[in-house]
Parts: sequence; structure tokens; C-alpha cells
Amino acid sequence: MKKNCYIVSSAVYTRTAPEKALERFYQTLHTIDSINARDNNADIFILDTGSGVLPEWLLNRFQKNVSFIDLSNHEKVKEISLESKRQSQLLVQRYTLKGKSKEETAVFIDHGYIKSVTESWAIQHFFEMEDLSIYDKVFKISGRYFLNEDFKLENFNNKFTFKKQAENIHGVDNISSVVWCFQGKYFNEFKVKWSNTIDWMLTEWNDKYTIRDLESSIWMGFGNTEEERQITYINKIGVMGIVNMTDGHKKAWSQ
Repeated sequence: MKKNCYIVSSAVYTRTAPEKALERFYQTLHTIDSINARDNNADIFILDTGSGVLPEWLLNRFQKNVSFIDLSNHEKVKEISLESKRQSQLLVQRYTLKGKSKEETAVFIDHGYIKSVTESWAIQHFFEMEDLSIYDKVFKISGRYFLNEDFKLENFNNKFTFKKQAENIHGVDNISSVVWCFQGKYFNEFKVKWSNTIDWMLTEWNDKYTIRDLESSIWMGFGNTEEERQITYINKIGVMGIVNMTDGHKKAWSQ
């Protein structure tokens, strides 16, 4: 019986809140526990692109089916971090956020660029490291989110499985990047579509001076029509997380 692969995108250390690294680490442990509780046939790969290296005593907390891939010192991660500052200074001249100062808007753009571009690159980099066609299913879950009782493996018996968040936002549908899945036998095809997604997103940022997140880029990168995308959309993923609201409060969130 083939195993299932779970890719966990992660940034335990962040440059904006390094004091929360331990809290974020234990939230990542909860992510792993939630996977193992619902799939006893899982290989888990954590792709960490944070701003610091985890000490050995923390790395030893991971279970045996977890591989921790430290990309924090990778030159590409540093390059994206520098580029995010340039993009924020450039685009803050073109965009405003209601009720936000120019400085707050620049921070919003900076964080948005780092999150989407770093995460998408890390996954692409991992695709070049591993042959994921050996797996039955390949899942991606954002670190610090966790699977809940609504997660059912049988809901992901499709070529490519995503959840659509919103339709026709400035002509583009929004697709959740928190959890998605593809069947391992379609790995090479998915890898091409993922590369197309990154190309489209970076073209929007660099050539059109448009803020684009990963959620809107997936829909365009996978094809021009639903027939080309070959995506099956499901209503309930079975994932939860604690998200920060714009007013500073935290809220439980689920899909």
C-alpha cells in the first residue's frame, strides 16, 4: 500500500515576531499530530523558510515520520526577502488601504509578497528534490493549521483537489492555499502547473505592478478554462486554525 505525502509550509521564526517562535513551533507540532491522528500511512515534510534556525532540542521533538527541511539560510529565501521590501516601496505609491497609513500599507504589501512567493518557491524547490509520484496522495497544509474531524481521505480521490474561496474577484477566482491535494501519479503534470502558477504571479507583480497572492494565482496558473485546470473543488476540507484579525483579535477559522 502506497503512503501519502504531507507537505507542511512553515516559518517558525519570523523577522516581525521572533519572540513567538516557540509558540509557533508547538502549533506546528499540533499540525503534525493532527495529520498522524487521521492518517497512519503518512510521510510528513516540513519546509521551513523562517528567519532563524531551530535548535537541535526542538528538532528532536518531531516524530519519526517527519523530515524537517531547513531552507532558512537558502539564498533564494534571502533574495525574496530583499525583493519584498523593494516591491512594498514601489507599490505603496500606487495602492492605499482604507484606514491604514502609508507605512502600514507598505508592511501589508511586504508580508503578502513574502508569504506567497516564498511558500510557492519552497514547494517548487521541494518538487525538484523528491519524486512524489511514489505516493498515493500528496497533500499540502499550511503550518500551524490542523486537520479536524471533517477531514476525510476519501474526499481527495481526485486528480487535483482544491477548495474555492471566492469567485470573480476582479475577474479571478480565489482558491484556498491552506490545504490542497493531488494524486501522486499526476506529479509531473502538477509540477508544470505549479511552475506556471509562480510565473503568472511574478509577472503580475513585476510587469503589471499588481498585488497578487497565491490564492488568486493558482486559478490562473492551472489553465484558462476549468477543462484545462482539471481541478475538483470540494466544499469541506476539514482544516482549522487560529487567524489574526485586522483589529488585533484572534479568531478560530475552518474550511
